[in-house]
Amino acid sequence: MHIHVRAYPDSKKEIIKRLSGSRFAVYVKESPRDNAANDRILEIMRREYAGQTVRMVKGHHSPSKLFSITVKKS
Repeated sequence: MHIHVRAYPDSKKEIIKRLSGSRFAVYVKESPRDNAANDRILEIMRREYAGQTVRMVKGHHSPSKLFSITVKKS
């Protein structure tokens, strides 16, 4: 499964909005410098999809990001 995330770094508050089933807007306080915003967004998405493997596929240098979600095999 893939999800699309629109990142808003340097925000005053940390907010996660589900726009539709597989679309999110994520506001984070971290700056895009030194990959801090991407790291925080990845943490948030891993928490949102706990128990599944989450990895960023596209958008490392863009506000529009694509994540891959895979169910972990037990």
